Amino acid sequence: MQTTDDTNSERRVTRGFFPVVAGRNVHVERGGGVLFLALRQLVIERGGGQWMISAGDLHVSKGGGAALIARSAHVEHGRIGVLVARHVQLGDGTRVTARITPAALAVTAAAFATGWWLSARRHS
Repeated sequence: MQTTDDTNSERRVTRGFFPVVAGRNVHVERGGGVLFLALRQLVIERGGGQWMISAGDLHVSKGGGAALIARSAHVEHGRIGVLVARHVQLGDGTRVTARITPAALAVTAAAFATGWWLSARRHS
């Protein structure tokens, strides 16, 4: 059974698979998906997805994802592949494969773009 609720500028999804869920505040409970995108707050409870992106806070409880990107992240009893956040709080039972700061990500992207640009100039 899949349900959605769009009241009070909060996008709430429960039980099911949702390919893309976006909104100002997003709350996922016992659901999964490919992309969860929130402008303010993203809350995942007993669910997960490939990409979880929040311009504000991201809270995960008993869930996980491949890539979590947020200003601040709070994870309890979760499994995360790559975590990119300025402020991070990891609770009990949480496993993170790789944690990257936003500054390190920006430097890596700039280095990759510079290398690609120099390679393209050399071959033309």
